[in-house]
Amino acid sequence: MSQEPTEFHQYCYELFEANPKGKEFLEGLERQFFYQATIVPGADASEAWGYFNEGRNDLIRAFRNGVNVVKAKPKDNS
Repeated sequence: MSQEPTEFHQYCYELFEANPKGKEFLEGLERQFFYQATIVPGADASEAWGYFNEGRNDLIRAFRNGVNVVKAKPKDNS
């Protein structure tokens, strides 16, 4: 079952997939932040960096999901 694209999904697609610079930017965000540890083993758990990093990753996930929802929508051949 595929999700029907919303306006947010369409914006994400237009910015991060249809635009070559936007696609490069999202891939850079993923490399720099998303594919890194949010909390380093042995780090002081009282520091809030893990929560900050995970919040940033949530945004990247939302952007990537927006792109994927639009890409998964079947093309209208009418």
